Amino acid sequence: MAVALPLLITGVLLAFLLLAAYVPGGRWWTAAGMLAAFGLLGFSFLSRHLRFLPAALLLWALGVTVASFDDWVLESRGLDITCTVLEKDSRVETSTSTDSNGHTPGSIPAVHGHPPGTSG
Repeated sequence: MAVALPLLITGVLLAFLLLAAYVPGGRWWTAAGMLAAFGLLGFSFLSRHLRFLPAALLLWALGVTVASFDDWVLESRGLDITCTVLEKDSRVETSTSTDSNGHTPGSIPAVHGHPPGTSG
């Protein structure tokens, strides 16, 4: 039961995600799968079939499954998933403050980002 229940819950989620990927109405299948999986997880935890640590690990595994499934589907369809940073922008903001006597002690520059050609 300790191994079968987490595998069953993950399998339910994967089945619904596969339906979302290959059957019309994808977002509804994803929502239904998440409701079913998290409902089964909650029921298993509240009925004491799963203790806290296995339930927490299963919750993490379900999140990873949902997060990585879209990338897997795109890769299985032959699409490349990469992100390349081509250029970083930079800006300098200067802020000044005035004390209660009306004196301005100085300005403080703040640099955001890195100019192109420099290491970040």
